[in-house]
Amino acid sequence: MKTYLISAELLPHRDDSVIAEAIEQLSTQTFKYQNAKWIIKHDGDAGSIHAELVPALKNGEKLMVLGLSGEGAWTGVAPSSDHWLHVHL
Repeated sequence: MKTYLISAELLPHRDDSVIAEAIEQLSTQTFKYQNAKWIIKHDGDAGSIHAELVPALKNGEKLMVLGLSGEGAWTGVAPSSDHWLHVHL
């Protein structure tokens, strides 16, 4: 499985639960990083993930799906999040 970063820019005051639910239907291995940002494991490509998530957006919202290389650096995350990132990146 490949690792992807999903970032959505939602309308002001819009709850991200609809897109979060769509993401959770795509993968059982998801990590919500910040507001409307997730890292997931998925067998498909970025385009197929994007196509599956677009219906969860409202007009004027933005979505980006990027493949990750396996390298990363971070600070200030909870120990459980740190562990997830080390295992899945």
